[in-house]
Amino acid sequence: MAQKAKKAGNDCKNPGENIKRDEIISKAVDSALNLAAEKGWANVSMYDIAHRSDIKLLQLRSCFDDKNAIIATFEQMIDKKLQLEAGKYTQEQEDIHIVDSATIRERLFDLLMDRFEALNEHRNGIIAIIESCRYEPRQILDILPNLYNSMEMILSAAGEDISGIKGKIKIAALTGIYIK
Repeated sequence: MAQKAKKAGNDCKNPGENIKRDEIISKAVDSALNLAAEKGWANVSMYDIAHRSDIKLLQLRSCFDDKNAIIATFEQMIDKKLQLEAGKYTQEQEDIHIVDSATIRERLFDLLMDRFEALNEHRNGIIAIIESCRYEPRQILDILPNLYNSMEMILSAAGEDISGIKGKIKIAALTGIYIK
């Protein structure tokens, strides 16, 4: 199952260090994705990420169990960004009392395009991670739950009913379409 960033209070740091948790997370995510683009995800280690980030390995390990946890955190960051955008749109829709299937389809499309746009900044790194799944299939088990959660959030934000078994089928279907 996918790893998540460890909770470390307000800071992920060793005693005496002043680097804040958010700074470590941001540097680690950027470094991990850039390194993946440069040398392939399979060839990236936690040491490489710490070195590129100019963070001590112990500090990095205090925030992340492994490099897949860094990618899970990246996906969560993208989802938070989309939720903020979706929240603005949903409030506008509620203010003018528009909720119909055409609006849901349009919003779903908009949210998916927003996700692609957000991911595009690190496109080459993401491609390297996906390609590494060919050689390390276990990695799919780390990626899919996060993707499923993202698709659930997108459907919900678009205004689609995702309750019950029908909702789970919708989420699975969207996840499959997204992967394709």
